[in-house]
Order: sequence, then structure tokens, then C-alpha cells
Amino acid sequence: MRRRVKAIIKDNEAGVNLLDFLEKRYRFKERAQWSQVVGEEKVLVNGIPGELTTILSLSDEVVYEAPESPEPAVDENFSVLFEDEYLIALNKSGNLPCHPSGCYHDNTLWYLIKEGMKLTRPHLINRLDRESSGVVLVAKSDSTARNLSKQFLKRRVKKSYAVIVEGDFPETLDAFGWLMADKSSAVRKKRRFERGLPEEKPDDCAEWAETRFELKQRCGALTLVHVELMTGRLHQIRATLCSLGFPVVGDKLYGVDENLFIRFINDQLSAADKAALRMSRQALHARELQVAHPATGEPLRFCAPLPDDMRPFIQGAFVNNCNRA
Repeated sequence: MRRRVKAIIKDNEAGVNLLDFLEKRYRFKERAQWSQVVGEEKVLVNGIPGELTTILSLSDEVVYEAPESPEPAVDENFSVLFEDEYLIALNKSGNLPCHPSGCYHDNTLWYLIKEGMKLTRPHLINRLDRESSGVVLVAKSDSTARNLSKQFLKRRVKKSYAVIVEGDFPETLDAFGWLMADKSSAVRKKRRFERGLPEEKPDDCAEWAETRFELKQRCGALTLVHVELMTGRLHQIRATLCSLGFPVVGDKLYGVDENLFIRFINDQLSAADKAALRMSRQALHARELQVAHPATGEPLRFCAPLPDDMRPFIQGAFVNNCNRA
């Protein structure tokens, strides 16, 4: 499949260089990858190969012809929980990227709703990891996106998750502290959590994180945990649980052994590795999201039942009921 990416520069995009534009607009490649593509003269500006420092002007045409390559298969299933003229609340599967990135473009939630629901420019407000299932909020316009994003920034939303972890979890656990790069890890993007106080920042790049955990059900060596996020940081739940000694079931990076992630990306997972993971994806589900309607201010509550692939580990009312016990 060959993909042709084309953009006409708007007012708010004029005046920036080509590399900065590509990195910000198209997240299916990282900055270094776009730098290489531009260096290979594969990005045209008004029909002429652009340079990294080319300054874009209003109405310039930027075109990139992506090489032909198949995208990895995904689970394209998602359901609509709510929709009106302003927003959509969706329940996505546990093997579906939210936004174009890396080798994914057409096989993403963003592309599927853009094409299938005929949305010109959908805005995904809370982007879940590819292997996380559950509620995703989509704004239909720039103004709605700004309103909803502000609610998240100001901590005016309520986000709760269900997660299955290894180990005997305590009845309740408040994890307030810092998230930062895990320099001891062989995986560059891995993070770790460290308890602390807001005024005691341990690293210049550390981010303050607040998470509340509550045990819901024990099931042998596993525990079903209810999670409430007060902050929204990259890998917050997974990294925090891993650092606290309760790795997430099925998590290749923050699970029982990070070497599983290295073997996974090299397509070298053995039968024993898969048995250790228990699930083919991380057992993390965005179960509930509460926001104020961007136009009316009315409180909205969206809830997604526990997905089928997590149910075999857990029995009881929590599986089907979105109300907290």
C-alpha cells in the first residue's frame, strides 16, 4: 500500500521550517525519521524537494509519497458510547493504536473514524496506548477540542481504569510522586515512579504524578485493581505499578520482565514468554470518563464494561457493572 500525504499550509502553520511542521503535523514518524526522509528528497514543497530549513508560507503545498509497505494487523473493533454534534465517546479494542505513529496510519482509530464517520479532522482528546482498551473521547471541532483539553489540563475530569496485576495488592494505595526516565533500563522509553513531595523534584525532566489504587478482587496470584488518575502522564499507571512491585498482566515493557519487550519488537517471543505474559496485550482498560459537556456544561459520564479478553481472569459483578462497589 502506497500512501500519499498532502497538506496545504494554513495561517497558523506558516513561518515554520519544514522539519518542525512535519514533526508536529504527522506523528506517524519521529523527528529523526522525518529528517532522513527530507534528506532523501522524498518531501516536496510546491513540487520541489524541500530542505530541513525550508520556511513554509501560506498556501504552500507539502507532499510526501510514503513507500509501499503493509501495516501490522490490528483489531478494528470499536463501539460508540455517545455522540452528538460536538463530540463522540468511543470504546476501543485492546489492539488498536489511537493516532498515526510509526508503522501505523490507516490501521488507527483516528483514521477509521475519520473515514468511516466522515469527520474532516477528528481530535482524540485522551489517547490510550495501542494495547489499552476503553473510553476514548473525540472532539468534532477545534473549539470543542480546546474546551475538553482545558478540562483535562485543569483536572476537571474524572478518569478511572481497571487493571489486572501480578501479586497480592493492598486494600488501598495512594501513589504520589515523580515519573522519570528509567536509566537502569535497556529500553530508552521506559519510565519509573519514585515516591516524593511536590517540592522535591529529583530530576529536571521528572513529572509529578498522582494515582489512587483500590483493590476490587483477588483471583489466585492476580488482583483486579480500580485506578483513579489525578494527573495524566505518559505510562503513568503501568510505570507506577511496575515500580511498586505489581507489574501489569500482559505488559511487555512494564510487566514481569522487560526483556520480553525486546524479544517482542524483534518478533522473538517464545511459547514460554507468552505463558509468562498470560495475555497477548496489557490488561489495562479505561473504564470510565466524566467530563462537562463543552456547550451546555452538563455532566457527562461514559462507561465501558470490562472487555472479553480480561474477563477470564476475573469473576463477579465488577465485570459487567460500571458502578463502583
